[in-house]
Amino acid sequence: MYRAVAVALIAIALPVSAKCPYAHYTLAGTVTEQSGGGVAGATVEVSWRDALETQSQRLTSGAKGAYASDLIFHTFSRRTVLRGDLCESRLSSANVNVVAPGYKSQSGVVHFINQRAQASFVLER
Repeated sequence: MYRAVAVALIAIALPVSAKCPYAHYTLAGTVTEQSGGGVAGATVEVSWRDALETQSQRLTSGAKGAYASDLIFHTFSRRTVLRGDLCESRLSSANVNVVAPGYKSQSGVVHFINQRAQASFVLER
């Protein structure tokens, strides 16, 4: 009997969020200078909020200024039906900040459509 009570208490104590899956979102783009050439080594900082906390990821642009990443988003929505979560939360946007030595930094908001977003930045000196 004690074992059944212990199991029941553990099941109740487990966060509902643990039952919701993670969703993968793709963010890709380029960082170029005004002449059109790619800016290699630019730092692209991405931040977004899910129902649990603020997430962030730091990327670095490649030789031609391209960057891409898979963002992990927790679908926990805090909307429940009979103590279970609907797991319906979706990532609609993320904040992006781009910094490169010798250039003015640039920020923007990207919007996801079908779990994908493109964001290209043209940096000024």
